[in-house]
Amino acid sequence: MKVIGHSQYNEDQIIKLIFNGIKIAKGSFFEIGVNNGGTTDTLQCNTAKLKEAGWSGHWIDAYFSHPEIRCHTVTENNIVGLMQSYHVKELDFFSIDIDSHDWHVVHAMLKSRLFSIKLLCV
Repeated sequence: MKVIGHSQYNEDQIIKLIFNGIKIAKGSFFEIGVNNGGTTDTLQCNTAKLKEAGWSGHWIDAYFSHPEIRCHTVTENNIVGLMQSYHVKELDFFSIDIDSHDWHVVHAMLKSRLFSIKLLCV
């Protein structure tokens, strides 16, 4: 299944400009909060264009069912264990949009000091 994707408010274009500027053509991502764009083969997320460009990573969502998305409810209490379960240590890009819990989850992740992340999108 070919996945067509885009961000909600043009974030993917801004992300592309940032990574072009710091000269990272391919890397790794972890995105929490992926949505469908209205059809089963369309994703609305910040990293779909990165994946199309050859990046590797993980898509996480609590409700959206899709073969490439792992279903997890993410909280500040489980973010560290969740990322460890996917063997994440170093990331080029971390994106989160879970409507209201974002800061608490990011704070818990950063407080752990277990992960090296070049760019955050919160």
